[in-house]
Amino acid sequence: MILGVTGLWMGYEVWASAIYSQVMGTLVKGIQVTVAVTLVALFVFGGLKGRFTGAPIWRSAFQTTLVGAAASGVAFLIARAVA
Repeated sequence: MILGVTGLWMGYEVWASAIYSQVMGTLVKGIQVTVAVTLVALFVFGGLKGRFTGAPIWRSAFQTTLVGAAASGVAFLIARAVA
């Protein structure tokens, strides 16, 4: 269930940033909003993961956020190197 909710949330983020970019007329601001919302979502879902698994909530939240941010950074660098 958590994975389905996470997927829906991430899809909403992409949709919301696209709309924001069109309304505000700047892609950079839309990307910044998407990054911020993604980090918040990773933190929230990491905390939920900790709660359901019995791990310390704050530790789980920060760990999930850090791993997610690192993975997206590596993916960005790989895409930039290939492009």
